[in-house]
Amino acid sequence: MALVKCPECSHEISDTAKHCPNCGYRKKKYIDMKIIILCALIIIIAVCISFWVKNPIAIIGEWRIDSYIVEGNCIKQDDIGEYYGEIYQTGNSAFSVVFDKNGTVALSLPTFEGTKTVRRECEYEIDGNKIYLLGNGDRTKGFEINGNTLIVYNIATFDGDVILKKK
Repeated sequence: MALVKCPECSHEISDTAKHCPNCGYRKKKYIDMKIIILCALIIIIAVCISFWVKNPIAIIGEWRIDSYIVEGNCIKQDDIGEYYGEIYQTGNSAFSVVFDKNGTVALSLPTFEGTKTVRRECEYEIDGNKIYLLGNGDRTKGFEINGNTLIVYNIATFDGDVILKKK
């Protein structure tokens, strides 16, 4: 405990006193540095979480077909030829989606012959668990985030029946 001068009347008072006994001057409360650092960390974490929710880094990268929903069953890509034929299986194995961090998605779409792919690029935006494809003034639901998978909508012949996993 040390003595300090009151900023108002210059009377010596204890550094732990809440007010000056001579003039009644109330000392300003100083916030503990630990509290300031804790509040700053909480704000930084909240900003990072809100950014992640809007732009999940987890979608950045290449996605490929993992499985199909056929008559209520989940059929793996490797086994789909038993249902639709080898050409369907081979052609769709080339289907891929690549999301970049700049808001562009590249789609590699198989042709019906299954011998080559057509590459299309467009911008995307994330709204909750849905990923919308943007182009020519249109905003179309393209994918739905479901845990660590994406369900494909409105792309080629796929509409809610194809599940992608990150490669």
